[in-house]
Amino acid sequence: LGQLFVKESAREEALRLHLVIDASPSMRGAKLEFAKRLGAAIGLIAAGDGGEVVLWGETPRTLSGDALLRAIASMPGGPPPLKRLKTATRPLAVVISDFWDDVRADLAAASGGQLSLIRVLGRDEIDPPARGMVRLADSETREVVDRFVGEEELKAYRRLLDEEERG
Repeated sequence: LGQLFVKESAREEALRLHLVIDASPSMRGAKLEFAKRLGAAIGLIAAGDGGEVVLWGETPRTLSGDALLRAIASMPGGPPPLKRLKTATRPLAVVISDFWDDVRADLAAASGGQLSLIRVLGRDEIDPPARGMVRLADSETREVVDRFVGEEELKAYRRLLDEEERG
C-alpha cells in the first residue's frame, strides 16, 4: 500500500482480585457456607487465569489454589474489613455479605477501584415466617425487641428490602 504500519497490541495484565467474605454473626450457618463456596469459585477462576487473589481477613493475604481454599474454609468469624480496602491501590474487589450492617461509609472509603457486591440472604430473610407477637434478636448487636408482626409489617419490610436491593 506504500505506507508504513505499526502493529500495536494491548498488554494483558494478570488479574489481582481482592476478595472479602463477611463472616460476621448474621452470616452464620448456610449463608456463610454459601458465601465461602461462592468466594472460592470466584477466587479459583481469577487465580486459574494467572491472576492473584488477595483474601481479606484479619490481614490481607495473597493466595491461590489449595492455599486459597484452605484459607477460606478456615476463616475466623468477624465483620468484613471494608475500611481497610482503601489501602489497596484501585482494587478490583468482590465483597460477599448479607449487608445487614450499614456499610455505606465503609464502601465509600474502599472505593477508587471496581467494587462488586454480592448479597447473600437466607429464605427466612426474604420471606420472614414470623407472625403475631414475636421476640426478635439482632445477631450482630444482640439487641432484643418484642414486636407484633402482621401482614402490614411484612409488607413494609418487603418494600424496604426491595428498595435497598435497587440501591
